[in-house]
Amino acid sequence: MVRVKSAFPVRPAFFSLSAAGESFAGKGAEDFKGMLQGQPIVYSGEFFHSLDEKGRIILPSGLRYNVSQSDAPDTLYALQVPGTPCLTLYPKEKWFEVAEKWSDPERFASMPEFMEIRRLMFSSMEKIQIDKSGRILVPQNLRERAGLVKNLAILGAYDKMEIWDEDRYRVYREEATVRREAKIAEIMREGEDPSRPHFPEW
Repeated sequence: MVRVKSAFPVRPAFFSLSAAGESFAGKGAEDFKGMLQGQPIVYSGEFFHSLDEKGRIILPSGLRYNVSQSDAPDTLYALQVPGTPCLTLYPKEKWFEVAEKWSDPERFASMPEFMEIRRLMFSSMEKIQIDKSGRILVPQNLRERAGLVKNLAILGAYDKMEIWDEDRYRVYREEATVRREAKIAEIMREGEDPSRPHFPEW
């Protein structure tokens, strides 16, 4: 059941058609899609859905669109990182980047816990398929590890997605907003002319 949906998928603001020498004039949907090839995919938005009796959840259409632009349009890699309060979903290309970081033991030679940490991380990874109705089946072991029972929050988190228990997420969001509000405002103002009056953008 879909209860609330907000925001929408975006491509990074630094993608510029004019910089590429392109024009919207006379461009159809397929032409525009072609222009976006090779551009980083950004996942964004906040959505609230519920698990069905089989442990399935509808992946919001905005997030599905961005998955469809990836190298493996029907596949996600789900991981519950020990110590984190949510389930993380990676598109294929991003998952391979994550896996690559853990492929060379010499890189972590100074970390005696390397093998144990890698075992904990990768033992919780599951390959998930998106069905024709846009649903994904969240395996029971991952639901239990991430504390996912019924009402969930699905987030676009830049280069990945996250699935939270809704109540836990709402508490986290409120607390994190208080903690980081001043820093967010500082980052958003970087590069602005200090002599100009500041008007919040949100």
